[in-house]
Amino acid sequence: MNSLLPDNSLKPVTLAGYFNRAVRRIRREDYAGALADLNEVIRRRPQYATGYHVRGIVRVQFDDYEGALADCNEAIRLDPRYADAYAGRSLLHNRYDHYIEAIQDANAALELNPYLVSALSSRSIARSKSKDLPGAIADQTAILKLNRRDPQSYNNRGYFRYEAGDYENALKDCNTAIRMRKGVDAFHHSRGVTRAALGDLQGAMTDLNEAIRLNPNKAVHYEERAKVFKQLGDSDSAVIDSMTASHLKEGVPEAQRLGLRSPAKAPPSRLRLVGRGVMLTVVAVILLLTLAAYAL
Repeated sequence: MNSLLPDNSLKPVTLAGYFNRAVRRIRREDYAGALADLNEVIRRRPQYATGYHVRGIVRVQFDDYEGALADCNEAIRLDPRYADAYAGRSLLHNRYDHYIEAIQDANAALELNPYLVSALSSRSIARSKSKDLPGAIADQTAILKLNRRDPQSYNNRGYFRYEAGDYENALKDCNTAIRMRKGVDAFHHSRGVTRAALGDLQGAMTDLNEAIRLNPNKAVHYEERAKVFKQLGDSDSAVIDSMTASHLKEGVPEAQRLGLRSPAKAPPSRLRLVGRGVMLTVVAVILLLTLAAYAL
């Protein structure tokens, strides 16, 4: 199969050739190569909306959110009925805390395609940040109706239910997420805070310890564990966790000198924490884009 051949074995000549190679490079996480190919696609056909949309996805990998937003805008200008581009722009609005605009773009995408998971996911983020927890929960439930085997959506709905005070149902969702996919720190975090809310402090400690083991560079894990330590009467450990969280947020190497855990690298951006399952589920997107290439 051509998709298994090294990129240098195929020298693109046509527009479709460059686009298809960009697709393969994205699959291989060669984002710099994909970006170069997509630039060539757009140079050759500046009216091709899909080229801008896919380049926007790739630009997010380089934290170039302004460039990604500009590409989504251009894709929508060229094709006002491009649902995926509205969904992508919705997520980028979330990145800038523009929740009204994020909801508007998600709604536009869903009017064009009511089954677009990325739009439902982005709208759920915006609704949760806007304190519309019932709406956020409803969006995650809609995603699960489309795909019952999506552990991320169970976790998301569980966390939103936790925030809404529905701890029993939150715990059920968190248990389901962890049963379906092991080794995800965010899933253990969600269940940890839910267990703490239910008064199961030992269970909460177990989950938060696991979250930290899986990802020792995420400050929020330490913040929540500090609260549990405080409830258990271990003030010294609570202080250490609070200090660790503070240093992780600031990215200060001094944390290691103090005997605390220091980050191996700067913490991920908010978009990567909450949005990779939306705009950057590249493999799922690429399955559709591979077909789009033949329309070039």
